[in-house]
Amino acid sequence: LNFWADDQRQRFRAVKGDCLIWGKKPVYIEAAYSTVNPATGRTEQRTSLLLASGWWGTARHNQYLFELMAAYSWGLLAGVHTHGVLPLFYPVFLTILLVHRAHRDEQKCLAKYGAYYEKYMAMVPYEIYNPSPNPNPNPSSNPEHIPNPNPNPNPNQVPYKIVPFLY
Repeated sequence: LNFWADDQRQRFRAVKGDCLIWGKKPVYIEAAYSTVNPATGRTEQRTSLLLASGWWGTARHNQYLFELMAAYSWGLLAGVHTHGVLPLFYPVFLTILLVHRAHRDEQKCLAKYGAYYEKYMAMVPYEIYNPSPNPNPNPSSNPEHIPNPNPNPNPNQVPYKIVPFLY
């Protein structure tokens, strides 16, 4: 499932949203942001598509749920009834790690996309797990595509830098 969710987003971005996700037109936000080009040191304006359909419409970090499901399956299959809680060390550790990482991802995305990510958070309210069987409970309120209303973001916005060692 983790591979399927990541593949869904990669294919969506590769065709710039011109595809079907689970048989429907995708719901997404076209978000503008600023970044510093490390080669030139200049600030550049870019856009990114924030997918709010398919797996990415169920929860913002659903891929972490799939990793946790696998970890807890391994831990429980290792025999909690015979080996005590030791087999659950990895799943519990991973839960703490991924919940913290999801929080860091949220902060990073809010700093990068600003109001666009706030809109995305309103469209996809669940962070890791969606308890509702319907991933989009009010689809009529979500337009298929929310375009970038301002192709030139606020020039006073602090440019976003990618720091590779954080991942």
